[in-house]
Amino acid sequence: MSFPVDDFGMNIRAEVKAYNFGFSTAKNLASVIRANDKVTVVTFALPTHACFRPNGLGICPQNVTIIANSRYADQALELKQAYPELRIFLDPRVHAKMTLASSGKVWLGSANMAMSNSLDSTIGIESPAVYAYFMDQIRRSGLLCPENELQLGFDDPVYDGKPVCAAEDFDELDDDE
Repeated sequence: MSFPVDDFGMNIRAEVKAYNFGFSTAKNLASVIRANDKVTVVTFALPTHACFRPNGLGICPQNVTIIANSRYADQALELKQAYPELRIFLDPRVHAKMTLASSGKVWLGSANMAMSNSLDSTIGIESPAVYAYFMDQIRRSGLLCPENELQLGFDDPVYDGKPVCAAEDFDELDDDE
């Protein structure tokens, strides 16, 4: 079966992987994202900082950009305070769930970054063309506009690095919505 060529997307040939139900952005990408990748995560919901570990993705916080729904501004501020190097953008239109790695890998699915016991599904696509296509869509839609970026204010506290939960609290992370 082939999809028609139209103005609503692009036809590609790519390496594709269907993931098992329960695949989690926050938990399972370390094995396929390179340490030097720039990673853009688009998610409706956000976890609290206690449940988000960029090193769980196999990358440094300064290489991570998160685009989330503005309903989660409180969680976004908490994440920014815990990881000031993160770039976080908020927009009320965001409902997509995708992770894009600059090495040309893209994951599309129903899983957010937040914890949940939902039965989510994910497809992984290895294609620099698909990565470029979605990054272009993100830019053209204005999701990376400077006015959407969360900034810490002068008086905002920065997380002191002391653990607020044990390592085993991360064992069962799942995504929501």
